[in-house]
Amino acid sequence: MKQLITTFFLLFMCSTVVGQIQFEAYRGGQLQFNTYPEMMSGKTELKQVSVALRFYGNTSIEKWMVTVKLDQDYLSNGYAVPAEQSALTFNSQSINSGNTGVISPPSSAIPLSRFQETPLIISDDVPITNGFNRDFYFNFRVHGGNHLLTLPNHIYQANFIFTLYEMEDNVPRYVATCTAPISFQLNYEFNHGTQLVSVESAADSYQFIFRNPADLVSGKSITRQAALKVRSYQGHELLFKASKEFMQSSESEHILPVSVVNAHLSLHSMSGGSGTPQILTPLPLKAYDQVAARFPGWSNEIVYNLTLSVTPNQSELIDARGHYETLVYFVIIPW
Repeated sequence: MKQLITTFFLLFMCSTVVGQIQFEAYRGGQLQFNTYPEMMSGKTELKQVSVALRFYGNTSIEKWMVTVKLDQDYLSNGYAVPAEQSALTFNSQSINSGNTGVISPPSSAIPLSRFQETPLIISDDVPITNGFNRDFYFNFRVHGGNHLLTLPNHIYQANFIFTLYEMEDNVPRYVATCTAPISFQLNYEFNHGTQLVSVESAADSYQFIFRNPADLVSGKSITRQAALKVRSYQGHELLFKASKEFMQSSESEHILPVSVVNAHLSLHSMSGGSGTPQILTPLPLKAYDQVAARFPGWSNEIVYNLTLSVTPNQSELIDARGHYETLVYFVIIPW
């Protein structure tokens, strides 16, 4: 089934005029995440935001700076993506009139924050004089990773705050501020409708307690019945991974690889569709995607039992002391 997506690109403008300075910001199209690889690797929207600066008058600003921050994290219906998971990169500048000197762009990505302003444009040798008219274009990037995996499809929104300063003996003097909206959309296909992968509340925590050497010799295993539920309109693979490669002790610098824990699925029940899923576990936990199970067609619901275990006599556990912790993510992708 083909999906028709129509996207409307809206242009927003805000304008602040202080004396003879016109300071404006514009935003363009909306960044959209549609696939699992995009959510993991991140995505960039070119020329997502532009900053325009115009001046007409007899005075001048010899040295100046523009900073940027966000007014909040990216929010949607009680869910949040931290501001620090985004950045701006320089795209280009348009010299429309006035001084033709090129202002050196930032050489690396500008991390965004809701707590502090970050310099975005710094000019030490191109003054703002009569007829100054420039536009600076920036790409907007949202970093990919596990922080996007547990969020529902929706539009996540915040606002840019751009501030213009005159620099006097390296001391910033406020001149003007402008705000512009910024948003991105999660539109992952397996989050549509009733499709989901969920861990039941009674199975969302596994705790292994080793009290003596005999426990290390015998190992530990915990099974939760009907722990994992999958609903899908199409053939899919069920992936899993740990949130990090190593777990650190709560009492020391000692670390354990997450691979000391094994994961195993078994079929609890299934409704709709034909056949049974192919189960590819047991597998040790890793910080990268592994296929736990796959099913080639439609199913109303597949429910799995989930067993996590620490196998006997693992040398990595000999010096372990304290509490070790990691998260485990489950994701469904097309197959």
